[in-house]
Amino acid sequence: MAMTAAEMFNEKLPTALTEHPDKFKGINEIFKFVITGDDGGTWCLDAKSEPPTCTEGDGDATCTIEISLENFQALIGNLMLAMQFMSQKKMTIDNPMAAMKLQKVFSLLK
Repeated sequence: MAMTAAEMFNEKLPTALTEHPDKFKGINEIFKFVITGDDGGTWCLDAKSEPPTCTEGDGDATCTIEISLENFQALIGNLMLAMQFMSQKKMTIDNPMAAMKLQKVFSLLK
């Protein structure tokens, strides 16, 4: 069974932050993930703070990513889908250059 958004952002990502803080060094961005759909929600990943944190809820961000949970799970498994999702309007990113910094941490969410 696929992970829910809450499991991903309240459990999996915080565990990755604790176990692999080196993967978040140098990212220096605050990401807001707006996961749409029935199992959605909003979470902020603060990779500027020391140590990095992930909290549920809205907040200021240097990069906001809006995507459905199903598409986010597919994206984690295949980053090559990013351009396709953006061109098909299945994902919006207000700061693509910042979002590219997430490539090295998405593997921790599989």
